Amino acid sequence: MRIWVKTRDEKGSSIVNSDGKEEIKMNKNVFEYGGYHFVPERQFKGKEKDFFVISKCVEWDTELGLCDAKYKNSKFPYSYDSFYEASTHKTCDIFRCLENGKLYVPSDEALELFHEPPSAKRKLWGKKNKAKEEKEER
Repeated sequence: MRIWVKTRDEKGSSIVNSDGKEEIKMNKNVFEYGGYHFVPERQFKGKEKDFFVISKCVEWDTELGLCDAKYKNSKFPYSYDSFYEASTHKTCDIFRCLENGKLYVPSDEALELFHEPPSAKRKLWGKKNKAKEEKEER
């Protein structure tokens, strides 16, 4: 089965062909595991490498069902080693599922849903904008 994804230029915008339609090409990084298709997203950055930070950002995705066969919601006999055997990038930490668009992190017992921690810049930006909006309302 082939999976097609939209290609992006260096600015992140869609590449459009001469007919005005978005050009679609095969992404060679896509791999299949447990009936789903994944693409390596990135490695952990900065504080994300800390176990305690990671543990606050992950949760089991019971709908996906990629966990050790000893659990009742297992839909596929997941293992950390077999996931990385199937992976096209052996040192990546975070993977995106193409079927649902969510980010996942392989762990010993399951492929866990990953929620990116909010960055300090986003928090500061939000506070500045909120203060600016309050001033404009007065």
